[in-house]
Amino acid sequence: LAVPLSYFTIGLLQGIIYPMLNVYPLDLGATEAQQTTIWFLKGFPSCLKILFGFLSDSVPIFGYRRKPYMFLGWMISIASMLVLLLTSDLSLERVASGESNTGSEVVVPPVNAPSVLSLSFIFFIWAIGVWWADVIADSLVAEKCKYETDADRGNLQVCCYALRGIGVAVMVPISSFTYNTHYGPWYIILTSATIPLFHLPFLYHLQETRVVVPEFSAQEQLQQLWKTACSSAVWQPMMFIFTYGLLSVSNAA
Repeated sequence: LAVPLSYFTIGLLQGIIYPMLNVYPLDLGATEAQQTTIWFLKGFPSCLKILFGFLSDSVPIFGYRRKPYMFLGWMISIASMLVLLLTSDLSLERVASGESNTGSEVVVPPVNAPSVLSLSFIFFIWAIGVWWADVIADSLVAEKCKYETDADRGNLQVCCYALRGIGVAVMVPISSFTYNTHYGPWYIILTSATIPLFHLPFLYHLQETRVVVPEFSAQEQLQQLWKTACSSAVWQPMMFIFTYGLLSVSNAA
């Protein structure tokens, strides 16, 4: 259960954090460029997934390559959210805009609200922890897929990504509704710090074979990685994705 629940946990975290990041930086006075920077920093650790996986393969902790690194990832994400909770006032005061005809409200952040810079840094660290746990889950799925029969091949991956999608779908409306309350951001950050805790007991009972020496050295893994990257089945889709990402522009407009 630890592996599918890990995907479900990541889906819950993405679903509860992402809607808040669409509006909270703007309520703190951030410009559109600053908000785009926050989203970039939050997504940048996903580009480091190959390094996280390489590290877990090459440097076992107490003989284990998966469980300690996933635990470390969850601890990083929890700690970053706790820092935000304990060092900032996450409440939001909504006051009338002064235009009685429209009835609109203006959000006034408190004096001790997090700065845009600190918010960017904290969510960058949070994303490192979440993506670190995610890449370990991907590694476990890849290992377990080796034992699937031809008839069942791919079922585990479909199940895991379906659970992630369900987690996102469940949390997005809850996050959007909660944010509009006085302590909305506080509840959201507290929930995001609490959700990974429910996965830790399942992670503790995850069965993993202890290794004394890594199966492949770091040099051998790099050689295999380069050989794989040189395959036309890999570098052609990779170049398409790179070109698509290079030419696409994502901004607040």
